[in-house]
Amino acid sequence: MWITTFSFATAEQGTGNISLDASLYTDNNSYWLSNSGQFAIGFYNEGNKLVVGIWYAKIQQKTIIWTTNCDAPLPISNDVKLLLSGDGIRVVLLDYRVVIATSTI
Repeated sequence: MWITTFSFATAEQGTGNISLDASLYTDNNSYWLSNSGQFAIGFYNEGNKLVVGIWYAKIQQKTIIWTTNCDAPLPISNDVKLLLSGDGIRVVLLDYRVVIATSTI
């Protein structure tokens, strides 16, 4: 089993710890960075769809090492967020307030 801890980061804000109910949105290029700085988790474009994935953060060219189900990617939209809750990580479609994917931690 592979476990790492993540800190919150955006290109504009630097790094810090992730708090419960922290969110990542598709429109602000944000991601959560592991404490070691080796890995990042967030949204990325796969063709004309969005996928949640983990990539090597210290490599200039984004190298994806894990993704959500690529067979059912999300439409590119500003109405999707990644939410860290007490129950795990959720992908939420904001217009409909519907949880469309979950992962326990």
